[in-house]
Amino acid sequence: MEPAPRDSQTAPAQSTKGGIDIDQTKLTGGSPLYTNPIDGGVLSIDPTKLPRDPFHGCMPVYPWNFIRANTIYGVIHKAGGYTAWADKHAAYAAVSGPTGTSTPSNVDDYYAPDINSDVVALPGITTATGLNCATIPISGAWTDGFDSVKCNDQLKVNAVLNWIHGKTHLGGSNGQVPAIFGMNFQAVSVGQKLIAGGVKGGYTDGAGTPTATMLAEIEYVDGAIGQMVANLKSADLLDSTVIIITAKHGQSPVDTNRFFPIPGHSGTNGTPPFPQSTCSKPKAVMLVLDRSSTGRRWPPPTTRPGCLPTATLARQISSSSRTLA
Repeated sequence: MEPAPRDSQTAPAQSTKGGIDIDQTKLTGGSPLYTNPIDGGVLSIDPTKLPRDPFHGCMPVYPWNFIRANTIYGVIHKAGGYTAWADKHAAYAAVSGPTGTSTPSNVDDYYAPDINSDVVALPGITTATGLNCATIPISGAWTDGFDSVKCNDQLKVNAVLNWIHGKTHLGGSNGQVPAIFGMNFQAVSVGQKLIAGGVKGGYTDGAGTPTATMLAEIEYVDGAIGQMVANLKSADLLDSTVIIITAKHGQSPVDTNRFFPIPGHSGTNGTPPFPQSTCSKPKAVMLVLDRSSTGRRWPPPTTRPGCLPTATLARQISSSSRTLA
């Protein structure tokens, strides 16, 4: 469900989740302001593709202004904390929460190498499990390959590693360690659904035994989170940081024999059996660092058995800013 524009009585039917880039075939989203070919973010949003607010002069409604309440990013930013987030589309800067402007200013450093863009070679990028992203097949979008989706995720993982060391998402020196930061993972989500070149992802039975390709996606995400933990430790931040791993929503049954979609016109839609399956759709990683003088630590995160979640990295805000929440 897409939230309605603020102060509007009727929400436009158009979604702002994707398809609002200047050029979605480009990793950068098509903005000429991104000079690095692996950069990307809100500057790629084309306002002419946005829904309009009929109650405010038909002005474009940016994704973050669909939100009616503040977010944790808005709370921390207002308290003076530095914030950062990496996601799959420019539109997901909605994590900022409402600003009333064309800028998601509650996120100080937002990074979004678009996952629906055309795959390109990524020289110098190696995934947490050792995949060389300079040699992946150049075909389709990043979600069309079991390896390509790992490489797109790794761009965001590298941004998180840079933030841990006080840099910008691409490694520039004019950043700082955020009070809250994190990213969206897509590897497991794609691994649960994809059939590519006759190779199936998902699970093999109702017990959730993953296929080999699905297992590789899980192992990749595990390795990527391991990279974050190792870098927090090397930066002497691990003991004062909470790591929140969470999932967005469910997708379809793990037992493929129980999945019966409504028959339709698209190929064999509605004809069992189906290889796709999932528990919860992995979405993000967050870190929170404890700035209090008490040295109090957050409890360790927990996950639902059998589900691989997403992760969000956030640092705990100071006691004065907690009162704003």
